[in-house]
Amino acid sequence: MAGGSNECKTCRDELARLRADNARLVAESADLLAMLVELERALAASEAELARYRELCLAYRPNRPERVPTADQQLVFEQLLTTGVGCVAANDVGDDDRGGIERTETPV
Repeated sequence: MAGGSNECKTCRDELARLRADNARLVAESADLLAMLVELERALAASEAELARYRELCLAYRPNRPERVPTADQQLVFEQLLTTGVGCVAANDVGDDDRGGIERTETPV
């Protein structure tokens, strides 16, 4: 019986150690879960902030001029010159439409 008592004590000690390990791991798991929830919230907030930033960048980006291939630039310029000859621009005003304001030229 003396040997059985030793085995029981060893088993009880082992059980107590395993229960302590289990409690430690449960507490660690709860801490990790809380950290994960916090990280998910931070990620969602940063994704929303990134989306807002992208929208702002798109709204305030400068105009990008269209590009014409170099080979076609001369042809397009010639067509503009031929179609624009003899036309008066819509925003040109005659001398009569200046509202009485006289322009004086300064020598250069």
